[in-house]
Amino acid sequence: MCTLRSRFLFLLFLFLGISNILIIINYQYGTKSSKYFVDSKDQNQERLLVNWKGLQIEIDTTFQKFKEIRKREGKAFKQAALYGKKLTLKVNISDEHGQVKSTSSSPDCNPAPFLLIQIHSSPANVMERQAIRMSWGRPENRINKANGWKQVGMSGLWKTVFLVGETKNPRLDKLLRQEAKIHNDMVFGDFIDSYRNLTKKMALGIEWAAKHCQAQYVMKADEDSFINVFQLTQFLMESKQTTPLYMGAAFLDRRPFREPDDPWYVSEEEYPDSKYPPYASGPGYVYSGSLLTKLFRALKTVRLFPNEDACFGYLMQHIKVNLTDNERFTPFTMGNAVYSENDGFSLCNFNGALVIHRISGKLQIQTHFNVLVLKHVPTICEHIHNGIGYTEYMWSTNLFSFAGVSDDKDDED
Repeated sequence: MCTLRSRFLFLLFLFLGISNILIIINYQYGTKSSKYFVDSKDQNQERLLVNWKGLQIEIDTTFQKFKEIRKREGKAFKQAALYGKKLTLKVNISDEHGQVKSTSSSPDCNPAPFLLIQIHSSPANVMERQAIRMSWGRPENRINKANGWKQVGMSGLWKTVFLVGETKNPRLDKLLRQEAKIHNDMVFGDFIDSYRNLTKKMALGIEWAAKHCQAQYVMKADEDSFINVFQLTQFLMESKQTTPLYMGAAFLDRRPFREPDDPWYVSEEEYPDSKYPPYASGPGYVYSGSLLTKLFRALKTVRLFPNEDACFGYLMQHIKVNLTDNERFTPFTMGNAVYSENDGFSLCNFNGALVIHRISGKLQIQTHFNVLVLKHVPTICEHIHNGIGYTEYMWSTNLFSFAGVSDDKDDED
C-alpha cells in the first residue's frame, strides 16, 4: 500500500457513527520517513534521527509488554468478570516487568503534582488502565522521561489516578485490590460501580483530592479519552490564570431527560429545574485545585443527581465559578473539527486537540506515540502542506492489523 509518494504513512480510522479520529502510524516506514521529511539543512537532523530510532525501539518494547500483560492480567480480569462466582482463580497480578509487588494501595501524592488527572474507570477494564499507564498517564515511564517531559522544567508535572467503585463479584474485587497494590494509583469508592453512580465517583474524586492531593489543577477524564498531556500542561502553565478555572467543551441549555428508560434519565425529584446550568462535557474537563475545599463542602449541602458532568456543572454554579469553553477539548465529538475525504486526514490536524474521546486500550499507546513523532520530526506537517507526501486513510468500524500494530485478538481468548 506504500507508494513512492507516501514515504510516511498515516493510517486513519474513523469510527462510523461518531466524529472521532483514530490515527495509527505505520511505524515500519518511520526511519526512512524521518530522513525524507526532515529538512536536509536542519542542523539538528542527526539528533532527530537518533531520537527517532530510540522512539522506534520504545514503540516495539511497549507493544510487546502490553501484549504480555494482556495475556496475563487481561485474561484474568475477563474470566473473573464473566465467571467470578464460579471459578477459583489462582492468578498473581504482576507489573509490566512480570514482577509481583506489594505496596500501599493508597496513591502517594507527595509532593503534589501540577496537574492531577482522575480517570473514571470500570472495574473489569484493566487493559484500559494499563494502556494509560504505559503511555501518557505517567510522567516517570520511559517513553515520557526520554521524550521531553523534563523539558517543561518540573518533575512530577502530572499524576494519574483511577477512580473505581465496588463490584458484586468477590473475585474481581480481589484482583482489583491486587492491581492497586502493584500500581499504587487506584482510589476506591464504597458504592457499586455503575453508570448511574458516576456522580458518586465524581464526588469521590473531589473528596480524595481535597484530603490527599492538592494539585494546582485537577482533571476529570474517562478511560476512553486520550489526553495530550504535554500540550495540556504547557497550555495551563502559560495561561497564567488569575481567577478560578473550570474549562472544557461547553454544553449550554441542556435539558434533563425525563423518560425512565433513557440511560441519562433524571427525575424531577432528583433535579426539578427544566435546564442544566452550563457544564463541561464529561470525557475531559479541568478545574483549579484551589476550588477543591469549596467543592468538598458543597458536596455536603447540594443534592447530587445521576448525571455526572451536568452535576459537576451544578456544583460549580453553586460555588459561583463560570465555565470557560475551549474548543480543543473533544473537538471531534463536539463538531468543532470536521474532517472529510476532500480535506485529507492528517495527524497534523489531529494534534491540536487536548482531549480526544473514544480512544481505548492500545490506541491510547499508538496515539501517544503519534504525538511524540511530531515532536521529533516537526517538519512533517510543513512538507505535507506543501504537497510532499500525503496521508492514506480508510473508513472502518473495526481495527485491523498493519505493520507491527495488530489487534492481537487471539491473545484475549
